[in-house]
Amino acid sequence: DEGLREMEQVLDGARMRRDQEQAVAALLALGDANWILNRMEAAATYYEQSLALANQRPQAAIEASLRVRLAAVSGDIGRQEQGIESGKRAVTLFQSLGNLSGEAAAWALLASLHDELGHGAEAGEASRRALTIYGQRGLMVHAFRLPTEALTVPKESQ
Repeated sequence: DEGLREMEQVLDGARMRRDQEQAVAALLALGDANWILNRMEAAATYYEQSLALANQRPQAAIEASLRVRLAAVSGDIGRQEQGIESGKRAVTLFQSLGNLSGEAAAWALLASLHDELGHGAEAGEASRRALTIYGQRGLMVHAFRLPTEALTVPKESQ
């Protein structure tokens, strides 16, 4: 908790100086710290604040990173629809940046979120997109859980 208090002080100082970049970084760090501590509601709040501040001076790379984090945390706290919204935006941003690993990670999150809501077709499509990028680029797959539909073999191939 001492580390969190120090990050809060950094955030307060950045706000007093009107240092938007440092405030976004502090909010992001607080979100990450709370996520690590399994305080998902607090993490989501810090990520949302960071995103709101970052959107005042849009930077696609920062927004994409925040969107993918918010999508992951949203699923953990039962806000899958919000997570899907953030995940879709992250995909678009990563595509515009040419960041294939980020795009693949966003597709993987979307697959998981759709699967949690029982959206089999959407989950399967997102899984295929993520796996295609991972496969074509030889990217490492990190904690990617295939949705149920993606694991079923189509009848034509049996």
